Amino acid sequence: MQIFLIRFLIIKMAPGKDLNPEFAAQIEQDSIKFIQELASKPENQKPSSSWYIIAACGFAASGQGPLVAEVYKAAIAQHSSDDEARRLILRRIKVESLITSSFIFGVPRLLNAFFPLIHALPSPHLNDNTTLRSYSQTPSFSSVSQRGEVYMRVVFGSGDLDTFLQTMEEYWPDLKNLIVNDVYGMYQAEVSILGKIETSMINIASLVPMDCPAEVGWHMRGLVNNGGSVGEVETAFGIARGVVDVCRVGLKKKLPKIEDVVGKERLISREG
Repeated sequence: MQIFLIRFLIIKMAPGKDLNPEFAAQIEQDSIKFIQELASKPENQKPSSSWYIIAACGFAASGQGPLVAEVYKAAIAQHSSDDEARRLILRRIKVESLITSSFIFGVPRLLNAFFPLIHALPSPHLNDNTTLRSYSQTPSFSSVSQRGEVYMRVVFGSGDLDTFLQTMEEYWPDLKNLIVNDVYGMYQAEVSILGKIETSMINIASLVPMDCPAEVGWHMRGLVNNGGSVGEVETAFGIARGVVDVCRVGLKKKLPKIEDVVGKERLISREG
């Protein structure tokens, strides 16, 4: 049963397309070419580069978990003699990027990326099992809630956040608790491995394949609110669109233009 489950979880499947060997092979071929093009850019050579965490989240969200392992292999290829650099790359992908963005694309797709990723490790000693959230040492509920709301206030702006929180409090308090305490308080606001700008980048990368244009717009604006630049928004959005294209993800909704959301005071209303 366990072997069957693992095989099921790592199956190559493109959302919205019938699975067949030729189609899957073409997606894999095009995706690996795209990954290698990203990895070869001069600005993407450092182990702290953002390209691979953006791409990893994009592929995971697109239902192409095995390609996260290809991103990892391409990212470490330039650092074959530097074990700490390879551990850092894994830490940034696994410990923070995928676990944080799994609130967007879901645990099944997280697991779909997990098994191929651990099998891609060149050696067991290159594993990194850092944990940032030991639940035996979890901060108090009130402090986590406060951290989440403070972080959200920067990302969303006070006007939109107040509308957002008031609506959830009135109609769905459990949703408010989930978003403020768990999504933001415990995960998004943790910046010891990824900074605020990179967290916004992986949010964009995860939301684009999920066909969530409103939320993409919120986090485009949020990236700049967190101190990032329009250029960094373009980088995250561009990689995400590239992933969507090579994975043949059929988006049905119109994605926002950067200039239509960045700098705008209000993007959220009670009407949706």
